[in-house]
Amino acid sequence: MNYPYKLFFQISMLVLLCSCCTEETDDMKNKLTNGRGTVCFTIHSLSSSVEEAPLNRSIADTPQEIKQVWCVIHDGKGNINRTFHLRGTNTDKLYVEGIEPGNYIAYFMATTEDISPDSTVPEDVTQPWIAHSHTGIPFEKDYLYKKVGFTVSSDVSNQTMEVRLPRLTGRVEVLLSFDSSQLEQLIQKIEIVPDAEAKVSNVMLGNGTYDGEDILAPIDITRSRAFFSLPGKELSGVVRITQKIAIDSMETSIVEYRFNHLDIIPGFISTIRLAYSHSEESYGEIKVNESSYTADNSSIMFMESEPASMITTRRFKVDEPLNVSIDTPDKKLVTRLFAPVELRDTEIWIKFKKYGDKYFLLAHYGIIHPFQESKIDIPVMFKQCKFTGEDGEQVWIPAQEDLSMSNCELKIVYSDSPYIQKIKTIKCHWEIGFQKASADTELSPKVLKMTPDIARHICALAVNVAYMFSTDYFQSELDKLNGLYDDMRIPINKTALMNKLFSKEKFEFGILEYNILAEGLTVNFYRISMYQEYYTFFYMDRVSRQARIAFFHEFGHGLGYGHNSNMTLTENGGESLWPPFCMDRFQELCYMGDLPVLQDIVSDLPK
Repeated sequence: MNYPYKLFFQISMLVLLCSCCTEETDDMKNKLTNGRGTVCFTIHSLSSSVEEAPLNRSIADTPQEIKQVWCVIHDGKGNINRTFHLRGTNTDKLYVEGIEPGNYIAYFMATTEDISPDSTVPEDVTQPWIAHSHTGIPFEKDYLYKKVGFTVSSDVSNQTMEVRLPRLTGRVEVLLSFDSSQLEQLIQKIEIVPDAEAKVSNVMLGNGTYDGEDILAPIDITRSRAFFSLPGKELSGVVRITQKIAIDSMETSIVEYRFNHLDIIPGFISTIRLAYSHSEESYGEIKVNESSYTADNSSIMFMESEPASMITTRRFKVDEPLNVSIDTPDKKLVTRLFAPVELRDTEIWIKFKKYGDKYFLLAHYGIIHPFQESKIDIPVMFKQCKFTGEDGEQVWIPAQEDLSMSNCELKIVYSDSPYIQKIKTIKCHWEIGFQKASADTELSPKVLKMTPDIARHICALAVNVAYMFSTDYFQSELDKLNGLYDDMRIPINKTALMNKLFSKEKFEFGILEYNILAEGLTVNFYRISMYQEYYTFFYMDRVSRQARIAFFHEFGHGLGYGHNSNMTLTENGGESLWPPFCMDRFQELCYMGDLPVLQDIVSDLPK
C-alpha cells in the first residue's frame, strides 16, 4: 500500500456487519437473546456549530461523507468485546446485538477518503492506530475519532446512541491574497518548510492519546494549499513559493514568507495568511492564457442550461463578434466571443480620456475559446499601474476606481487568421439580438423561447450573411442583375439599396411556431423569425432552399419593401427576384468555402 500515513494492521476477529447496516426493524428493536440487548450507534461527522476558537483558528468545516468506520468495543474490565469495520454507503449506523448488561467503551475511527477496504486497526487500544508512514511526512487524508462510554441496563432491551466524530488531525491551510487574480498564474509551486525545531506528534493510539515526536519535512501543498497533521505547538518556518518571473516567461525565482507561533490542534483549522506580491503586479497589462481561466471567471455562453431570459439580454455586432466591456462595480474586464471559432493572441488597448488620446495595452489574450465569456480583474482599478503605450513608452497611470465605458475607449487588435481576415472586410455594422417569446406581432404568430442551440446558429448565420453582402463578388453579381423594383414598380437604385443595407442598425432573430414560414416586423429595428429547422439546416441542400428563400424574403421587408415589390416576392420572376438571387449567391460562397464560418463548422453546431 502506498499512502502517506500508516494504519496498523493485525489479524483479528472482525465482524463485518453488512446486514447490520440496514434499516432498523421492529423485530430488531424488541430482540432479546438470553437477556442481552441491542445498541444502535448513529454515526455522523462533527457539526460545525461549535464556539469560535481563539486567535487565528476556526473550527473545521463539516467533513465530507464518511467512507469507512472502524470500531473496537471494550467492556468495563478492558476486555475486547467486539470489533467492527463498516465501509461503502452503509456507514451511518452500527448495530451491536446480543450485548450483556454492563459498562463499555467504544473506540471509533473513521475517514472521509477512499483507502484500502481491507484496512484494519489493532484491537488493543494501547497500540498505535495511525502514524506517519515516513519520517516528517504528515497526512493527506482526513481522519475522525471519538471514544464513547456507554452502559447497557438489564431492564432495557435496546437503545440508540448518537456518535459525532471530530477530526483527530488538525488542518493547516495557506491562504494567499492577491492584488490581481492574474498573479496566481505566476505560482508554480508552494511548499511549507518547517524549522528544525518544529515538531509534531507522529502517533495516535487507539485510546485517543498522542505519542511520539517527528520533525516535519518540507511539504508540497501546491494543489491542495493544505495538509493534515497530528498536534504540534509553536511551530515556525517559511512558506516557499516558486514563481515565474513573468507570466509569459518560463524562468522562475523563489520567494519565502516566514510564519511563527503556529499551533496544530485536532479538529481545528490553522491558517497561514500571506499577502502575495510580485514585480509583475506593477504593470497594468492583463495577461490571459489558458491557465488564467477558472470556473469563477470564465464560462461558455449558450450552453444547454442557459435560460432564454439570459440569451435575450445578449448582443453583438457582426463586424465585431468579440464583445469587450468594463464592469465598473466588479472592476472586471468582460469579454464575450459570439463565434464558433477560437481567437488567439488578441490585444485590448485602452484610451483614458482624461489623459489624452494615447492608447495603452490593457490586455493580451493568448486564447479565447468559441462562445467563451470571461471576467478578469483590471489592476488599474485597484492601484496605480505602469502601462506601455503604442509607441513603446511606459507611463504610470493613477488608480482608476471609477473606470467605465464612458470615460475610456477600448479597441481590439486581432492576430491574423482566415476568420479575422473576412471579419475585417464586413461593411455592415448590424447589432444582432435574440427575440423574446411573444405572440404580439403583425401577423400574430407565436414566437417561441430562444434556445441555446439556435442562438449559436444565429451567431454564425448573421456574420456569414453580412460578409456575403460585403464581398466584391456579391456586388459584381448585383451589377449584372436587372429588374428589381419597389412597391410602386419603380426600378430600384442598387447603390442606394446597398447603402440602405449597410446602414441598418439592428436585427433581432427569433424562433417561430409552426403556422407560417417567417415573419418580419419593422419597429426601431427589424425582427426575423423562422422555424427552428430553418436555422439548423440553412446550409443543407435538402431543405436549405426554402429556408434561404424565407430568410431573404423577410430581409427584403427589413429593407422597407412590401409584397408589391420583387424584393420580397418569389413568383413570376425567377433570378430577377431578390430572395432567390441572394439565396444562390450565399450557396455559391458556401460551396467555394468563402465564408467566415465554414459549413463544416456550422455542421458541428448542435441541432
